[in-house]
Amino acid sequence: MISRVRWAWQIVPFVFLSVLALYAMAPFRSNLAVVAVLATPLVLAFVLPAAFREAIANGRALARSFTWWHWLILFALISGLVFRIREVQQIESNPLDASAMVRIFFAGVVAVALIVRLFRGQSMWLRAQFQGLIGWLMMFALLSLISTFWSVKPTWSLYKSIEFSIDLALYAAIVLYALAVENYEPVLNWVYTLMGLIVVSAWIGAMIDPADAFSYGETGLFLIPQLTGIFPVAAANGLGTMAAVLTLVAATRLLIPMKETSRSWYISLVAFGVMTMIMTDARSAIIGFLFGFVLLLIVTRHVTAGLLLGFAGAAVIAFSNTGAVVWAYILRGQHEKEFAGLSGRVEWWQFAWQKFLERPLTGWGGFAGGRFFILPQITQPGQATVPDLHSNIIEPLVDTGVFGLLFILIALFGAWWYLYRGYRSTKLTSAEARLAVEAMAIMALLTVRCTVSSILTSHPAIPFLAILGYAEYVRRRLKYGQTRSMAG
Repeated sequence: MISRVRWAWQIVPFVFLSVLALYAMAPFRSNLAVVAVLATPLVLAFVLPAAFREAIANGRALARSFTWWHWLILFALISGLVFRIREVQQIESNPLDASAMVRIFFAGVVAVALIVRLFRGQSMWLRAQFQGLIGWLMMFALLSLISTFWSVKPTWSLYKSIEFSIDLALYAAIVLYALAVENYEPVLNWVYTLMGLIVVSAWIGAMIDPADAFSYGETGLFLIPQLTGIFPVAAANGLGTMAAVLTLVAATRLLIPMKETSRSWYISLVAFGVMTMIMTDARSAIIGFLFGFVLLLIVTRHVTAGLLLGFAGAAVIAFSNTGAVVWAYILRGQHEKEFAGLSGRVEWWQFAWQKFLERPLTGWGGFAGGRFFILPQITQPGQATVPDLHSNIIEPLVDTGVFGLLFILIALFGAWWYLYRGYRSTKLTSAEARLAVEAMAIMALLTVRCTVSSILTSHPAIPFLAILGYAEYVRRRLKYGQTRSMAG
């Protein structure tokens, strides 16, 4: 009787979701997309119930463990969400509109909460903010702050530098807390949860308003419609990156299972992440995911399975027309010359390089040179909303000169070094070593993505700062061992 009731509760939402799927097919013009949309109700109704029950259990456990840093990470994320797109001219004429005030308010709440904890002696994060891996990024933030004196947009450099410093202070405080309880995994899980909620919000927006949530690009030639976030506004590349992170996390926990691992939950998360990556058509995120996944297979000693999977995929592409479909998907309606130029990025970077050579040591202002000096000279009117130069290599060079980039690279590769040492060290517990593997896989994704985006320094810089925080946690664990007394 119970099984019959359960099937009834699955069939009813299946029918309802099928009706929604038929409505959602409106903007789709390819057979592949239609099949994918029609298959979604089947997956949601019959594949995910067990995973949903696990998600409810995880949510209850999260609610019971909620503490100060959960709120502050959430507020930092809210202060970085975008609910409207503005051009540079609009920012110039009205820098503090209602949405900007909301961002400033939540960033201010985080800052005040950290200061209160500091003066109460609950967390001595001020010193920790200038030490280790976080300290190197703090050097970049200080350089950006000093550049206010010669910035092309002083107020912007001032605010963004302070904002990024607040982010660093937050994770410095969290690292100290995690050292005291000897567990950083809940921090990462909370960051992953927030990223997952943003991706889910994009899919909900797609069901409510598919015409705005899906796009075939400026040329109208995308093979499948590209998913973007409506509320909050989320670019396809950002959504694809979040989906790639979630997929790597789930894959790691399937390949290195712990006692409490729920396979149904993580299998569903892999399926959801892969589907989202495909629908966002985020090329750099997919490439980064592949790098991270290959690294994961090597570290977990599943190379043979990976090779078999790769050979099978290559055979399918070689002996069918799948290769042409995949290539059309990758091109996204662009000519091969446009694709080789990274959608115009190469031209931007060439121009930015020339401007960097004019101020190689000082740059044009932290967080401002690329946006307010370079982009207005090289973008078309329709691209006036582009926020940066789409590269954490070129952007710091233009904004803060060679030293700004140097500080970022030291933090990035320092994180790689300590995560690798943590994975190899016997000083860490098995759970901490597994988390180091997971963090390395995500770091591989972020390292690829940072070449074509500003994912390392764009507020609130998740998941990079969370992963950097874990690398700093590992550094301190390796240096001090049992660190309860070091937590402050």
